Amino acid sequence: MKFLEALRQAPGEVSEPGSLSISDRWDILGYPNGGYLAALAAATMAQVTGPHQDPLTLSAHFLGHPTAGPARADVQLVDSKKSLSRTLMSLAQNGAATGLYTGTFTDFSQARGDTLASSRCRSLPDIASFVPLQDLPHLPLPPAFASRFDLRVRPELLSKPDPRNKAEVEGWISFSDDIEPDLYSLILFADAFPPTLFCVLPPQAWGSIPTLEYTVHLKAHPCPGPIYGRFVTEHMVSGFLEIDGELWDCEGNLVAVSRQVAKSRLTSSAA
Repeated sequence: MKFLEALRQAPGEVSEPGSLSISDRWDILGYPNGGYLAALAAATMAQVTGPHQDPLTLSAHFLGHPTAGPARADVQLVDSKKSLSRTLMSLAQNGAATGLYTGTFTDFSQARGDTLASSRCRSLPDIASFVPLQDLPHLPLPPAFASRFDLRVRPELLSKPDPRNKAEVEGWISFSDDIEPDLYSLILFADAFPPTLFCVLPPQAWGSIPTLEYTVHLKAHPCPGPIYGRFVTEHMVSGFLEIDGELWDCEGNLVAVSRQVAKSRLTSSAA
């Protein structure tokens, strides 16, 4: 099963137009993961894009904290031309707006153009040099959420956090069940790795780092198999930070890049 199929088979789905069901399967600390919400929004917007079913860009602005259950999605097809369709979507729950989403969709099977050598056939780190997330001294993700993935990370920085470390996380990710990777899973994967700040802060200081804005640029359909990801934070000012990410399929092809703006809720004494 592809992840898109799983998104569209949410339990308790409501049949009314504009209604959708938010699953609790991807919750973190009681709230849906932002990458899951963005993937769900992309799948919902794709229902109005006709032949353009491949997300090319997806941007999400998170306005509140939706919870698992029924929600209202207002989708607008803004523009549709030969190779691209553009959409807007607002998400609301209990009468309150919780998210704004924009998407551009295409059909990658019809895409023509050059590819830089740096974006394909890259030699990636051996997965054998990475360790399962559960083998780290301190689990950097909630156990229920972490159990949804086979996530293996480079252990050095997360095992021994230090302010002198680079705020960088890299690893290999796949689903822990029989769900196969697709474009929509990449939107989730880019927000499923441990926070980069956990490489520089001691575990007792680890806390909530909610995403405010999240953008993913999709490049190509991934081949079957695990996905390699690398995420870096270069700057944090007044608690606001960016996380820049890359996702590569196991054949060494760049399949997505991402950037998110987040807010560290750690106190100055903890940091």
